[in-house]
Amino acid sequence: MEAIRKQREKDAEFWKPFDVRAAIANKLESGLRKGSNYGLAELRFSVFCRDWNTIVGKWIQAKLDLGHIVESSSKGTTVHLEQLQQDPATFQDMTQLVLVVGLDQDGQPDPSLEYDREACAAILDMIKGQSRYKLDVLVLYWGGANKSEAEVRSSLGLTQCNVEFGSIVFSVIANDADDTNPSFLLERAVADLVDKFEGRLSIKGAKERAKYQREQQEARAREEHEAYQEQLRARSEESDRRQIRIKAMKGLHVFEDRFAMGQATDTNGQFTLPAHKRQKIVVETTSHGKNSTLPKGVRELRELVAAVKRSRSLAPST
Repeated sequence: MEAIRKQREKDAEFWKPFDVRAAIANKLESGLRKGSNYGLAELRFSVFCRDWNTIVGKWIQAKLDLGHIVESSSKGTTVHLEQLQQDPATFQDMTQLVLVVGLDQDGQPDPSLEYDREACAAILDMIKGQSRYKLDVLVLYWGGANKSEAEVRSSLGLTQCNVEFGSIVFSVIANDADDTNPSFLLERAVADLVDKFEGRLSIKGAKERAKYQREQQEARAREEHEAYQEQLRARSEESDRRQIRIKAMKGLHVFEDRFAMGQATDTNGQFTLPAHKRQKIVVETTSHGKNSTLPKGVRELRELVAAVKRSRSLAPST
Protein backbone atom coordinates (compact mmCIF):
# COMPACT_ATOMS: atom_id res chain seq x y z
CA MET A 1 0.00 0.00 0.00
CA GLU A 2 2.81 2.40 0.79
CA ALA A 3 4.41 1.67 -2.55
CA ILE A 4 1.08 2.26 -4.33
CA ARG A 5 0.56 5.54 -2.47
CA LYS A 6 4.00 6.80 -3.43
CA GLN A 7 3.45 5.79 -7.03
CA ARG A 8 0.15 7.66 -7.11
CA GLU A 9 1.77 10.76 -5.62
CA LYS A 10 4.53 10.49 -8.19
CA ASP A 11 2.02 10.17 -11.00
CA ALA A 12 -0.01 13.12 -9.69
CA GLU A 13 3.12 15.26 -9.51
CA PHE A 14 4.08 14.12 -12.99
CA TRP A 15 0.81 15.45 -14.47
CA LYS A 16 0.27 18.42 -12.17
CA PRO A 17 0.19 21.71 -14.18
CA PHE A 18 2.59 24.52 -13.42
CA ASP A 19 1.42 27.74 -11.82
CA VAL A 20 1.61 29.39 -15.23
CA ARG A 21 0.66 32.83 -13.91
CA ALA A 22 3.65 32.96 -11.59
CA ALA A 23 5.97 30.91 -13.77
CA ILE A 24 5.23 32.59 -17.12
CA ALA A 25 2.84 35.56 -17.18
CA ASN A 26 4.31 37.51 -14.27
CA LYS A 27 7.87 36.93 -15.46
CA LEU A 28 7.07 38.03 -19.02
CA GLU A 29 5.54 41.20 -17.65
CA SER A 30 8.73 41.81 -15.67
CA GLY A 31 10.65 41.43 -18.91
CA LEU A 32 8.52 44.08 -20.55
CA ARG A 33 9.31 46.43 -17.69
CA LYS A 34 13.04 45.78 -18.12
CA GLY A 35 12.85 46.67 -21.78
CA SER A 36 10.85 49.86 -21.13
CA ASN A 37 8.10 48.39 -23.29
CA TYR A 38 5.61 47.92 -20.48
CA GLY A 39 1.98 48.52 -21.19
CA LEU A 40 -1.16 46.57 -21.88
CA ALA A 41 0.17 43.72 -24.00
CA GLU A 42 -0.84 40.38 -25.46
CA LEU A 43 1.98 37.85 -25.79
CA ARG A 44 2.09 34.31 -27.14
CA PHE A 45 3.91 31.37 -25.62
CA SER A 46 3.80 28.73 -28.37
CA VAL A 47 4.90 25.09 -28.33
CA PHE A 48 5.66 22.79 -31.25
CA CYS A 49 5.51 19.01 -30.89
CA ARG A 50 5.59 16.43 -33.63
CA ASP A 51 2.55 14.53 -32.36
CA TRP A 52 0.31 15.86 -29.59
CA ASN A 53 -1.34 12.48 -29.14
CA THR A 54 1.81 10.85 -27.80
CA ILE A 55 2.48 10.62 -24.08
CA VAL A 56 5.04 13.42 -24.36
CA GLY A 57 2.61 15.68 -26.27
CA LYS A 58 -0.17 15.16 -23.72
CA TRP A 59 2.26 15.69 -20.85
CA ILE A 60 3.52 18.99 -22.28
CA GLN A 61 -0.07 20.18 -22.78
CA ALA A 62 -0.96 19.34 -19.19
CA LYS A 63 2.15 20.82 -17.59
CA LEU A 64 1.94 24.16 -19.46
CA ASP A 65 -1.87 24.33 -19.47
CA LEU A 66 -1.85 24.82 -23.23
CA GLY A 67 -5.03 26.08 -24.85
CA HIS A 68 -5.67 28.69 -22.16
CA ILE A 69 -5.13 32.40 -21.70
CA VAL A 70 -3.55 33.58 -18.48
CA GLU A 71 -3.28 37.12 -17.13
CA SER A 72 -0.48 38.49 -15.01
CA SER A 73 -1.20 39.38 -11.41
CA SER A 74 -1.55 43.06 -12.35
CA LYS A 75 -3.75 42.12 -15.34
CA GLY A 76 -1.48 44.29 -17.49
CA THR A 77 -0.18 41.40 -19.58
CA THR A 78 -2.15 38.61 -21.23
CA VAL A 79 -0.33 35.48 -22.35
CA HIS A 80 -1.76 32.98 -24.82
CA LEU A 81 -0.43 29.52 -23.96
CA GLU A 82 -1.01 27.46 -27.06
CA GLN A 83 0.12 24.88 -29.51
CA LEU A 84 1.90 26.49 -32.45
CA GLN A 85 -0.68 27.84 -34.88
CA GLN A 86 -0.35 28.27 -38.62
CA ASP A 87 -2.31 31.51 -38.61
CA PRO A 88 0.11 34.36 -39.48
CA ALA A 89 -1.95 36.72 -37.31
CA THR A 90 -0.68 34.87 -34.24
CA PHE A 91 2.98 35.40 -35.07
CA GLN A 92 3.17 39.13 -34.44
CA ASP A 93 2.77 38.73 -30.66
CA MET A 94 4.89 35.61 -30.32
CA THR A 95 7.67 35.99 -27.77
CA GLN A 96 8.47 32.40 -26.73
CA LEU A 97 8.69 29.28 -28.87
CA VAL A 98 9.31 25.82 -27.40
CA LEU A 99 10.54 23.22 -29.88
CA VAL A 100 10.04 19.67 -28.60
CA VAL A 101 12.49 17.64 -30.68
CA GLY A 102 14.17 14.24 -30.65
CA LEU A 103 11.03 12.13 -31.02
CA ASP A 104 9.93 9.96 -33.90
CA GLN A 105 6.35 9.57 -35.09
CA ASP A 106 5.64 7.12 -32.30
CA GLY A 107 7.02 9.39 -29.62
CA GLN A 108 10.23 7.45 -29.28
CA PRO A 109 13.75 8.96 -29.30
CA ASP A 110 14.99 9.79 -32.79
CA PRO A 111 18.72 10.57 -32.74
CA SER A 112 18.80 11.50 -36.42
CA LEU A 113 16.61 14.60 -35.95
CA GLU A 114 15.87 14.45 -39.68
CA TYR A 115 12.18 15.26 -39.27
CA ASP A 116 12.89 17.91 -36.65
CA ARG A 117 15.38 19.65 -38.92
CA GLU A 118 12.84 19.97 -41.73
CA ALA A 119 10.04 20.97 -39.37
CA CYS A 120 12.11 23.62 -37.60
CA ALA A 121 13.26 25.09 -40.90
CA ALA A 122 9.65 25.40 -42.08
CA ILE A 123 8.48 26.86 -38.76
CA LEU A 124 11.21 29.47 -38.48
CA ASP A 125 10.82 30.44 -42.13
CA MET A 126 7.10 30.87 -41.57
CA ILE A 127 7.42 33.15 -38.54
CA LYS A 128 10.58 34.98 -39.62
CA GLY A 129 10.13 38.74 -39.59
CA GLN A 130 6.56 38.50 -38.25
CA SER A 131 6.98 39.07 -34.51
CA ARG A 132 7.29 42.51 -32.94
CA TYR A 133 9.72 41.03 -30.44
CA LYS A 134 12.95 39.15 -30.72
CA LEU A 135 12.06 35.50 -30.32
CA ASP A 136 13.20 33.46 -27.32
CA VAL A 137 13.47 29.76 -28.19
CA LEU A 138 13.63 26.71 -25.95
CA VAL A 139 14.97 23.57 -27.64
CA LEU A 140 13.61 20.77 -25.52
CA TYR A 141 15.54 17.72 -26.65
CA TRP A 142 13.74 14.58 -25.61
CA GLY A 143 15.78 11.46 -26.06
CA GLY A 144 18.28 9.05 -24.67
CA ALA A 145 21.08 9.69 -27.13
CA ASN A 146 23.95 11.70 -25.82
CA LYS A 147 23.94 14.79 -28.01
CA SER A 148 25.56 18.08 -27.12
CA GLU A 149 23.81 21.41 -27.45
CA ALA A 150 26.08 22.36 -30.34
CA GLU A 151 25.20 19.14 -32.19
CA VAL A 152 21.48 19.70 -31.73
CA ARG A 153 21.71 23.31 -32.86
CA SER A 154 23.66 22.31 -35.92
CA SER A 155 21.25 19.48 -36.72
CA LEU A 156 18.24 21.80 -36.47
CA GLY A 157 19.91 24.55 -38.53
CA LEU A 158 19.11 27.30 -36.02
CA THR A 159 22.21 29.30 -36.94
CA GLN A 160 21.25 29.53 -40.64
CA CYS A 161 17.61 30.65 -40.35
CA ASN A 162 18.25 34.45 -40.02
CA VAL A 163 15.57 34.78 -37.34
CA GLU A 164 15.97 37.61 -34.82
CA PHE A 165 16.49 35.56 -31.67
CA GLY A 166 16.48 37.09 -28.25
CA SER A 167 17.94 33.94 -26.76
CA ILE A 168 18.15 30.20 -27.37
CA VAL A 169 17.83 27.88 -24.37
CA PHE A 170 18.74 24.21 -24.62
CA SER A 171 17.48 21.49 -22.29
CA VAL A 172 17.63 17.69 -22.33
CA ILE A 173 15.05 15.37 -20.85
CA ALA A 174 16.42 11.84 -20.87
CA ASN A 175 13.46 9.51 -20.61
CA ASP A 176 15.64 6.46 -20.10
CA ALA A 177 16.98 7.61 -16.74
CA ASP A 178 14.96 6.56 -13.73
CA ASP A 179 16.52 9.05 -11.34
CA THR A 180 15.51 12.19 -13.27
CA ASN A 181 12.38 14.20 -12.62
CA PRO A 182 11.07 15.40 -16.01
CA SER A 183 8.68 17.86 -14.37
CA PHE A 184 11.57 19.53 -12.58
CA LEU A 185 13.66 19.61 -15.78
CA LEU A 186 10.82 21.13 -17.79
CA GLU A 187 10.00 23.72 -15.12
CA ARG A 188 13.65 24.75 -14.87
CA ALA A 189 13.95 25.02 -18.65
CA VAL A 190 10.79 27.16 -18.92
CA ALA A 191 11.97 29.37 -16.06
CA ASP A 192 15.30 29.86 -17.82
CA LEU A 193 13.46 30.75 -21.03
CA VAL A 194 11.13 33.38 -19.59
CA ASP A 195 13.83 34.87 -17.35
CA LYS A 196 15.79 35.78 -20.47
CA PHE A 197 12.88 37.72 -21.96
CA GLU A 198 13.53 41.46 -21.95
CA GLY A 199 10.89 42.61 -24.41
CA ARG A 200 13.47 43.63 -26.99
CA LEU A 201 11.86 44.77 -30.21
CA SER A 202 12.58 43.20 -33.56
CA ILE A 203 13.18 45.30 -36.68
CA LYS A 204 9.46 45.11 -37.39
CA GLY A 205 8.58 46.10 -33.83
CA ALA A 206 11.00 49.03 -33.89
CA LYS A 207 9.45 50.28 -37.14
CA GLU A 208 5.95 49.93 -35.74
CA ARG A 209 6.92 51.78 -32.59
CA ALA A 210 8.58 54.59 -34.58
CA LYS A 211 5.47 54.85 -36.75
CA TYR A 212 3.22 54.89 -33.70
CA GLN A 213 5.31 57.57 -31.99
CA ARG A 214 5.32 59.64 -35.18
CA GLU A 215 1.55 59.36 -35.47
CA GLN A 216 1.16 60.35 -31.83
CA GLN A 217 3.39 63.38 -32.32
CA GLU A 218 1.46 64.40 -35.42
CA ALA A 219 -1.82 63.95 -33.55
CA ARG A 220 -0.57 66.09 -30.67
CA ALA A 221 0.67 68.72 -33.13
CA ARG A 222 -2.74 68.81 -34.82
CA GLU A 223 -4.49 69.11 -31.48
CA GLU A 224 -2.18 71.93 -30.40
CA HIS A 225 -2.67 73.71 -33.73
CA GLU A 226 -6.45 73.36 -33.51
CA ALA A 227 -6.39 74.61 -29.91
CA TYR A 228 -4.26 77.59 -30.96
CA GLN A 229 -6.60 78.40 -33.85
CA GLU A 230 -9.54 78.17 -31.48
CA GLN A 231 -7.83 80.61 -29.12
CA LEU A 232 -7.24 83.01 -32.01
CA ARG A 233 -10.90 82.80 -33.03
CA ALA A 234 -12.01 83.35 -29.46
CA ARG A 235 -9.71 86.36 -29.11
CA SER A 236 -10.91 87.80 -32.41
CA GLU A 237 -14.54 87.38 -31.40
CA GLU A 238 -13.87 88.95 -28.01
CA SER A 239 -12.07 91.86 -29.69
CA ASP A 240 -15.00 92.41 -32.02
CA ARG A 241 -17.43 92.38 -29.11
CA ARG A 242 -15.20 94.84 -27.20
CA GLN A 243 -15.10 97.23 -30.13
CA ILE A 244 -18.87 97.11 -30.43
CA ARG A 245 -19.22 97.83 -26.71
CA ILE A 246 -16.74 100.74 -26.94
CA LYS A 247 -18.59 102.30 -29.85
CA ALA A 248 -21.88 101.93 -28.03
CA MET A 249 -20.40 103.44 -24.86
CA LYS A 250 -18.91 106.38 -26.77
CA GLY A 251 -22.27 107.26 -28.26
CA LEU A 252 -23.91 106.95 -24.86
CA HIS A 253 -21.24 109.13 -23.20
CA VAL A 254 -21.80 111.95 -25.66
CA PHE A 255 -25.48 111.78 -24.96
CA GLU A 256 -24.92 111.65 -21.18
CA ASP A 257 -22.34 114.50 -21.25
CA ARG A 258 -24.78 116.74 -23.04
CA PHE A 259 -27.42 116.19 -20.43
CA ALA A 260 -24.87 116.42 -17.62
CA MET A 261 -23.98 119.89 -18.90
CA GLY A 262 -27.67 120.76 -19.26
CA GLN A 263 -27.51 120.74 -23.03
CA ALA A 264 -31.13 119.85 -23.38
CA THR A 265 -32.94 120.99 -26.48
CA ASP A 266 -35.57 123.62 -26.48
CA THR A 267 -38.76 123.59 -28.45
CA ASN A 268 -36.80 124.58 -31.53
CA GLY A 269 -34.43 121.65 -31.13
CA GLN A 270 -31.54 123.85 -29.95
CA PHE A 271 -29.31 122.80 -27.06
CA THR A 272 -29.41 125.07 -24.01
CA LEU A 273 -27.23 125.27 -20.92
CA PRO A 274 -28.54 123.77 -17.70
CA ALA A 275 -30.00 126.11 -15.16
CA HIS A 276 -27.05 125.91 -12.73
CA LYS A 277 -24.68 126.82 -15.55
CA ARG A 278 -26.64 129.79 -16.83
CA GLN A 279 -26.09 133.31 -15.54
CA LYS A 280 -29.11 135.08 -14.17
CA ILE A 281 -30.63 137.34 -16.75
CA VAL A 282 -32.25 140.55 -15.50
CA VAL A 283 -34.28 143.11 -17.33
CA GLU A 284 -32.96 146.65 -17.06
CA THR A 285 -34.65 149.78 -18.33
CA THR A 286 -32.27 152.07 -20.20
CA SER A 287 -32.43 155.85 -20.20
CA HIS A 288 -34.11 155.64 -23.55
CA GLY A 289 -37.00 153.75 -21.98
CA LYS A 290 -36.17 150.48 -23.59
CA ASN A 291 -35.80 147.25 -21.74
CA SER A 292 -32.35 145.73 -21.83
CA THR A 293 -31.50 142.25 -20.71
CA LEU A 294 -28.12 142.16 -19.07
CA PRO A 295 -26.39 139.44 -17.19
CA LYS A 296 -26.36 139.89 -13.46
CA GLY A 297 -22.57 140.26 -13.35
CA VAL A 298 -22.58 143.05 -15.93
CA ARG A 299 -25.38 144.87 -14.14
CA GLU A 300 -23.58 144.69 -10.78
CA LEU A 301 -20.37 145.96 -12.35
CA ARG A 302 -22.18 148.91 -13.87
CA GLU A 303 -23.81 149.73 -10.52
CA LEU A 304 -20.41 149.66 -8.82
CA VAL A 305 -18.91 151.99 -11.40
CA ALA A 306 -21.88 154.39 -11.03
CA ALA A 307 -21.50 154.38 -7.26
CA VAL A 308 -17.80 155.27 -7.49
CA LYS A 309 -18.59 158.12 -9.83
CA ARG A 310 -21.21 159.49 -7.48
CA SER A 311 -18.89 159.37 -4.53
CA ARG A 312 -16.26 161.34 -6.41
CA SER A 313 -18.70 163.97 -7.52
CA LEU A 314 -19.90 164.58 -3.98
CA ALA A 315 -16.42 164.86 -2.55
CA PRO A 316 -15.40 168.59 -1.67
CA SER A 317 -12.90 170.12 -4.02
CA THR A 318 -9.56 171.31 -2.58
